[in-house]
Amino acid sequence: MSLIICFESDTGYRRSLFLPLLPVVLLLVAVNLFPGDLEVGIISQVAFFIGALLVFCMVCHGELARLKPSPEHLTGFYLMVALGGALGGLFVAVISPQVFSNYFELAFGIVLCAAVVAVTVVGDLLRPASRLLWPRRVLALTVIAGTAVLGVYVLGRVQGYDRGYRLVERDFYGVSSVRDSGLSGADPIRKLYSGTIVHGEELLAPGKELTPISYYGPTSGLGLLMHEENRRSGPTRVGVIGLGAGTIAAFGRRGDTYRFYEIDPLDISIAKTWFSFLRLSPAHVSVTSGDGRLSLEREPSQHFNVLVADAFNGDAVPVQLMTFQAFQLYFRQLAPGGVLAVNISNRFLNLAPVVARLAGALAKQAVFIENQPEQSEQTYSKSLWVLVTGNRSLAARLAKDGHGEILNPDNGTRLWTDDYSNVLGALKALQ
Repeated sequence: MSLIICFESDTGYRRSLFLPLLPVVLLLVAVNLFPGDLEVGIISQVAFFIGALLVFCMVCHGELARLKPSPEHLTGFYLMVALGGALGGLFVAVISPQVFSNYFELAFGIVLCAAVVAVTVVGDLLRPASRLLWPRRVLALTVIAGTAVLGVYVLGRVQGYDRGYRLVERDFYGVSSVRDSGLSGADPIRKLYSGTIVHGEELLAPGKELTPISYYGPTSGLGLLMHEENRRSGPTRVGVIGLGAGTIAAFGRRGDTYRFYEIDPLDISIAKTWFSFLRLSPAHVSVTSGDGRLSLEREPSQHFNVLVADAFNGDAVPVQLMTFQAFQLYFRQLAPGGVLAVNISNRFLNLAPVVARLAGALAKQAVFIENQPEQSEQTYSKSLWVLVTGNRSLAARLAKDGHGEILNPDNGTRLWTDDYSNVLGALKALQ
């Protein structure tokens, strides 16, 4: 939009408005640079950063349009503009995951934005044709000093951001980090983060390494389901889409089979190196590297008793794992009477109606279990699970034991398919 406004006519970009606004917006973004800095809701965060981006782009595109050369040189000009866009995309998509341990593109982006605009503005201020040369020189020095201070402040925040972590690494799929924390009067805990979201925790006290905590406590939806399954005689076969720290392997017994599907090689390496669940579980544990849905499509039926959909990127749910076709695949991989456990714990999306509608389309029942641990239970996290099964007696027991409810599939939600999904409609802020 800013490109169209600035290049459509000479009056679209008002320098007297946007240049004074730029340092204000740069300062606001620098102060709220990292997730958690801006303590407002998701809608307000989106509005703030899109508004800031509009100001940045209006200034950059406006100044670029002002520098447009005479018509005989326009071909080379627009070629360089296109080349700059391509290099920017290459920097974010390919170079940044290789050279940065975290999401620092925004930090460097605002510093570069300030520097480029400062060069343009200072060049105008120091033109010798002006009578007011000295006041302009003072203003030019102020712009240079302000840009330098902004750069030092932002780079300082970047350098100190990862302190206190045992490990911080980034790859194509995002940022993973490991941190140890010792609660006062409680056992020390090792946590795995994907971005800012906890994706697994382990108690470090000797003898407690195989205790399933965080979203998988004994009163969580999955905890109740696995307790029910482990009461049966005979081995249990469990499939898990999404590895995290491998916490679910802690439910395994000798003779059980646990098969994880994980798309991120970095997560597999961290789970095997920094956490004990995969190594110490009495069950036979294997990890398949690759997209979970594609891996399941390539395999014959595994006859799982339980299949867990627990694949998250940050706090987002991969939509391709929440469609009718995906659920059909899951139940082809489940044994008769098996249970699909879907972790819908999420700050922003209400996915219970979506899963209930999918369950109804397959003639299954969906049991919603919300687990809210006591404040004293620091090792457990609030969790939201939907357990989907065709075994109606099992569904009734799980709903009773977990103080949950059997969801109504006729809830007005349109069925999500590979051709249709509505993430915006699932936003909690809009419901």
